[in-house]
Amino acid sequence: DEEFGTTVSSRRFRVLTSVIALVAATCYGLMGCGYGVTSHGQNFWWLRYVDWAITTPLLLVDLALLAGLDVWDTFALVVADMLMIAFGYAGAEPNFEYTWPHFGVGMVLFLLIMYIVVEGLLEHANDPTTADDKEAVVKQLLWLTAITWSVYPVIFVLEQSVLSNADDAVVSRSTVVLF
Repeated sequence: DEEFGTTVSSRRFRVLTSVIALVAATCYGLMGCGYGVTSHGQNFWWLRYVDWAITTPLLLVDLALLAGLDVWDTFALVVADMLMIAFGYAGAEPNFEYTWPHFGVGMVLFLLIMYIVVEGLLEHANDPTTADDKEAVVKQLLWLTAITWSVYPVIFVLEQSVLSNADDAVVSRSTVVLF
């Protein structure tokens, strides 16, 4: 770990992280220009789910590789994430009568993801053979991910119950993305 930041492996992390940022910037830039939205009486920003279907599995793989999580746990993490996004998409579709059951299934998957991120990845980050600087970076990234992602279900509930204006919902999600 002396070469943390200079090895071929760390360059791959940088490329993966750059791809995540590029896809997110592209999708949110397109949404800012009015693309990726359909209207069913209210705006539905479907492109954000395309963004999340690409970027969140990559982000989780990035974190799992950095923390040293094994391939099967990483696979479970990615599958749970993709299913969570699919259920979130179905539940967020306007005029869909099964919003809350889909939200419930998505939340179960979300909690599984958070458990793996917080418990499983932190366990690997605490490995005594891990250099202190790498351990600190991994822990910061894991907690930042867990805390930031935990805001999304709250925003979804607010969108469904309090935020009747679609622009308010876009602003609230965009604020979370910026952090």
